[in-house]
Amino acid sequence: MNKQFLKYYTIAIFFITFVVYLNSLPNSFVYDDEFTVVNNYFIKQWKNFPALFNNRYFSLSSELTYRPLVTASYFIDYAIWKTNPLGYHLTNILLHSLNTALFFIFSLFIFNRKTPAFLSALFFSSSPVFSEAVNAIGFREDLLAFLFMLLSIIFFVGCNKKKSVFCYVLSLICYFLSLFAKEMAISFPLLIVLYDYVCKRSISENTENSGKEGNALLCGKNLKKNMVFNLKERLYKYYAGYIAIAIIYLIVRFLIIYNPLESNLSLPAKSMFVNILTMTHILAYYIKFIFLPFPPNADYVMPYLNSVFNISLFLSLLLFISLGILFFRLKSINKRFIFGILWFFLAIIPVMNIIPLVNIIAERYLYIPAAGFCIIVGEAFSHTLSKVHQTRKLKIIHRFYQKENSGKYLTHQIPSILLISLFMIIFAGNIYFTTKRNNDWKNDTSLWSKTLIISPSSVRAHNNLGVLHMKQGKLNDAIKEFETVVSLDNSHKNAHNNLGMAYYKKSLIEEAEREFALAIKIDPHHAEAHNNLGFLYDGKQHYEKAVSEFKIALQNKYDENTYHYVNNYYNNGGFIAEAIEFCNTLLKNYPYFANVHNDLGVLYTRQGNISEAIKEFTKANSIDTSNPDTHNNLGIVYYKKGNAMEAEREFKLAIKLKPNHAEAHNDLGILLNDKGRYDDAITEFKTAIAIEPEYANAHMNLGVNLLKHRNDRKAALFHLKKSIGIDPLQKQAVEITRLIEKLERYLGEQ
Repeated sequence: MNKQFLKYYTIAIFFITFVVYLNSLPNSFVYDDEFTVVNNYFIKQWKNFPALFNNRYFSLSSELTYRPLVTASYFIDYAIWKTNPLGYHLTNILLHSLNTALFFIFSLFIFNRKTPAFLSALFFSSSPVFSEAVNAIGFREDLLAFLFMLLSIIFFVGCNKKKSVFCYVLSLICYFLSLFAKEMAISFPLLIVLYDYVCKRSISENTENSGKEGNALLCGKNLKKNMVFNLKERLYKYYAGYIAIAIIYLIVRFLIIYNPLESNLSLPAKSMFVNILTMTHILAYYIKFIFLPFPPNADYVMPYLNSVFNISLFLSLLLFISLGILFFRLKSINKRFIFGILWFFLAIIPVMNIIPLVNIIAERYLYIPAAGFCIIVGEAFSHTLSKVHQTRKLKIIHRFYQKENSGKYLTHQIPSILLISLFMIIFAGNIYFTTKRNNDWKNDTSLWSKTLIISPSSVRAHNNLGVLHMKQGKLNDAIKEFETVVSLDNSHKNAHNNLGMAYYKKSLIEEAEREFALAIKIDPHHAEAHNNLGFLYDGKQHYEKAVSEFKIALQNKYDENTYHYVNNYYNNGGFIAEAIEFCNTLLKNYPYFANVHNDLGVLYTRQGNISEAIKEFTKANSIDTSNPDTHNNLGIVYYKKGNAMEAEREFKLAIKLKPNHAEAHNDLGILLNDKGRYDDAITEFKTAIAIEPEYANAHMNLGVNLLKHRNDRKAALFHLKKSIGIDPLQKQAVEITRLIEKLERYLGEQ
């Protein structure tokens, strides 16, 4: 294809896809998006970014599986959009549009003709099968994994055509990235071999004709005759790199960065036999859904099959037998059909619950496998069209009036027109149902209400509707939904926790405590339940119990409010040693939290341990250089240590970062006063008071300086009185009171 036309086709595909999903832009956060974005402290500060690459990823992000590339995309989105859902949906739509454009380019490699490639891409752009993956922000992993898989295979083809090591390295890098977007990409080496087998260059790299442009790709019945497929040679030369990447990923995923909570997942009924029967039925449902994507469902309730004597299993096996017959029939007709079928089955293997999954069935699992079906659709229409359309020029009127050809021409043209019309009807139908499905994802109410119509026993739908009712203050409706969940699944920890919260908000304290305890019994690491139980104890004035629960919660998931509660409890109670132990324990899990290092530095300062305080403030500054409080605190400990130069530097850094930092101006004034720079000191004290008029210490410092260095007794008396009036219990209260009395006597005598 001409490069100019290729560009236009690609842009057109991208634009069409974007338009299909345009009505999803105003959608809210739905499904797990609140958990993934809105309430996710992890993505809201760049200082947490290094945790993407170690085991703290799980405790900070609360993700079950290791997908750092996806979480990194949330960091970027949050930096741009904060919690505006429009931006996150825009990212998803752009990713899907880009995937469709890349899929078109990939399809060109498969077909070596623009028509079937374009038809395949059109089907991919509009199929309702992909609606879930595009609409849910929390399911972005499928979009990113497929993006890098497509890039990897495109670079792989470039590597083969141009003998480019650079393209090969890029292909390996993209494969590596796809794995860290989603585990599904593990099957990619098999897809590379499949591509090579079905659509490899017709002439071996060792033959003299390998560089001829006309032999770039060959997919057809002469494949075996023209292709030299040296598996052993290509294994060493190409496939070994992908296999090595897969092995590295598995080592990282299961040995280096592994979430122990994954071991809690188990096969259906904890039986491999039940799993095989159940997944056989689910595979058949996937195939059915690709052909007939109705009804779409956000949460499937699939009963486990525990017997071979089951009508669902029988129908599933019948479908596989029919497909098997079709497969062998097609094998002698067209290799592209075989490619599409095998792509589907190879790509879907990772989600067949060989390793236990949280959800055994979900529409988003079809995002990558269904690409094979789109190739089949493109080939089916193109192949049929080529059979019935014998002429290239559509001169309908001219041919119609030629006696000997008119009947023959119409025989050829009418089926072609009908076939094109059929595809356009299917394409238009896809767009209609996809845009309609996009509206189902408008908000939680519409999504879960629609889900309960299709799956009345969906515990996820009932639980999420309950959460929505609780946010809206409809506590009775919320309790009803949560009670429905626990009646369907009494081991649902989140439902017990949510039911506890609903009871708590209704002031049913004993019932709430019982539900929180049940959630913790099911999952001792349930951070939210421990947190909620802590606040319950706080309300009952059982402060030690509250702190104990908060500390357990923080060990499993960091929460800013919970941390400050515990820290304030220790500080206000004067439990300095306990507070230091708490901060040090917390830093074992969260070593990159600058605020914890800063607070620990303050505690060491209060304890008189200046050296340790300097270490902690320095660590805090190395993590977050933009916090003026940390710089000011570091200046204070340098001042206490007698290092005036470093202290002045830190005070000025704090003021530079925050010009209205009253405490930093006051502290700098104290330092300048010690240096004999009295006028500069007075200026700093006045600045501190201008920023914070009720700043007792600054009034005291200014009053003393005005008296000693400017002999301004009236102004000094004013500021000293102001200081003692604001804080009568301050440390220097006795001295200030005496000085005030002395000044009043002196001025009274005047």
